[in-house]
Amino acid sequence: MKNSSPDWKILEWDAPILTLSIEGETHQLVLTGSPRKPRWSWKGTFQSGLQPGASTGGQPVSDGSTVSPMPGTVLEVRVKPGDEVAEGQTLVVVEAMKMEIPVKAPKAGIIAKVEVAQGDAVARGDTLIALEED
Repeated sequence: MKNSSPDWKILEWDAPILTLSIEGETHQLVLTGSPRKPRWSWKGTFQSGLQPGASTGGQPVSDGSTVSPMPGTVLEVRVKPGDEVAEGQTLVVVEAMKMEIPVKAPKAGIIAKVEVAQGDAVARGDTLIALEED
């Protein structure tokens, strides 16, 4: 009988972003919610449940974009169209519930479009930055 549990390990924890290796592929989860009702953004949709993919819902996005992990206000936009960015580089800082949340590049690439400006109100799942691969 084959074990159906995926091979995974934690690579980095830089709250609210958890970087995992799952079956040899790197994935980033943006953690939100509370310990009793955890939620995360994974593969472009907001998830809840006990494991990634357990229940999907929310707002899907393309692989080449970053989204706001929760409702808040844009404190800082650190990039402009045409900028080359590295995986994990902070692109935007969102303030939500008196916390500053860095929204980081999911992969290396070039900024195609900046959808927000400093002071903009954003909802959970709003696209902030469109990213093209190098």
